[in-house]
Amino acid sequence: MRFVYKVKISVDLICSVIQYCEKIITMNLLKNFTLLKALSLSFSKDKLFYRYLLSKRKSSKSQIFQDLFAFYHADSCWNGFFVEVGVGNGKDLSNTYFLEKKKKWKGLLCEADTRMLKKIKKNRKSKKTRLISMPVSSFCKKKIKFFENSKDPYQSSSNYIGHSQIKYTKSICLNHLLKKNNAPKKIHYMSIDTEGNEYDIISKLNFKKWKVKTITIEHNFNNEKRDKIYNFLIKNNYKRFYSQISYMDDWYVLQSS
Repeated sequence: MRFVYKVKISVDLICSVIQYCEKIITMNLLKNFTLLKALSLSFSKDKLFYRYLLSKRKSSKSQIFQDLFAFYHADSCWNGFFVEVGVGNGKDLSNTYFLEKKKKWKGLLCEADTRMLKKIKKNRKSKKTRLISMPVSSFCKKKIKFFENSKDPYQSSSNYIGHSQIKYTKSICLNHLLKKNNAPKKIHYMSIDTEGNEYDIISKLNFKKWKVKTITIEHNFNNEKRDKIYNFLIKNNYKRFYSQISYMDDWYVLQSS
């Protein structure tokens, strides 16, 4: 029995290692492909951004350089403020790790999967950030379903995807999240990646009260959702940038009035 148990543990460990390696390979392939596209676009009308991305590529922790986009379009300011909804472990594929660690930004980290909280606290040991461990949704609710993905915590969501266990929890909307945590009226960057309810989250934000300079938001190739996000943000004076390299995201910058 002891031998069988050891074999089982070894197989589970091997499967976990293989799954992790597959994710790293996929992540690196996409990032390297993005670099090739950026290189090909470095003589286009947006050449200054693409050349900046290429020159700072090694600093980025994001999957496809969202952190560099945010810093560049926040006028390369130091001591900015971010809000990241959907954090993962706070480091791998993080859209705000670079901003906090290298550019001294402060902000809010919102991650609903409680299994990730220990890793976030380890990776983001700083008084500059505040961790909120509940789902962000369109409205504040006392009880919602949250699906913790048993295979990949990065796929946990308020929407059922598969291989998930149901957890009942409270949720908070963006307006109350910002108000309760004394967020400044000017927010330099907001990242929303929640595997499904991104439009519901952003559509309730009071843009008259909160001025968000840059936004990256996932649509995950759902054209209906992508169009809804686009039309909503365009009405609120945003412009979409760099769709050639944003893939599953769209990237927006607030335009001057």
